[in-house]
Amino acid sequence: MTTHGRNHWIKLYVEMNHDPKIGLLTDDLKWRFTSVLLLAGEVDDGGFLPEAHDMAWQLHTAPETLAGQMRTLAQRGFDRDLGQECRAW
Repeated sequence: MTTHGRNHWIKLYVEMNHDPKIGLLTDDLKWRFTSVLLLAGEVDDGGFLPEAHDMAWQLHTAPETLAGQMRTLAQRGFDRDLGQECRAW
């Protein structure tokens, strides 16, 4: 934890570089997946993600853009990787 009460790191596996599920994503979706992991680590709420409008603001994107990206990630099975908490979003 930092002095601001937030985690300053998350653990990513190097195998992500060789995972076809990630490799077949467009660059913007790869970054969105990574930024969502980082956000979950930052808010430190047991993996739960913020409400959609708060999440979009924190990720500096339009809510509609984020919703589309999250739908695409879910359709490709990333909701299982992000966990039950993501499906609640």
